[in-house]
Amino acid sequence: MGNKMMRWALVAMAAWAYGQEKKSSPDAAELKQIEATVRDYVEGYFESDADRVAKAVHPEFVKRSIRPQLVTGRDFLSEFQGSHFIEHVRGKPKRKQDMGKVEIQTLDTADDMATVKLLTARWLEYLHLAKFNGEWRIINTLWRERSLGPQDPFRNLKRPEQ
Repeated sequence: MGNKMMRWALVAMAAWAYGQEKKSSPDAAELKQIEATVRDYVEGYFESDADRVAKAVHPEFVKRSIRPQLVTGRDFLSEFQGSHFIEHVRGKPKRKQDMGKVEIQTLDTADDMATVKLLTARWLEYLHLAKFNGEWRIINTLWRERSLGPQDPFRNLKRPEQ
């Protein structure tokens, strides 16, 4: 009976150990690469530099937001596919002056994945990045316009006009 319990304990410990995710802390160089990718994305957008944005995003990139439907007011999920987004950037006028202060915060990393919070004077975005062939690429973003409450550090910045 003792050997049977010992075997079950070993099996349970092995299953637990197998299920533990390999955790690694990114080094400073890796964090700089993640930030540089996000900067290419946001600065490329405001500079209307579609090539710079394309360098930052994966070809299957999707940009999403939750928006109210105009007729009913009910929320729906709005999606912008990668190639359409890049063409949108290519066709818009430069608005570097509208970008204002940018804050990039890497919230979490796990090997070849990262989650980043991006704040500009106008938008809040959560980005998912993955490392492909040694280079970081943005896979998804979920964004919304900023609601500038009293605790928001961007509150006193001039907000760009629509």
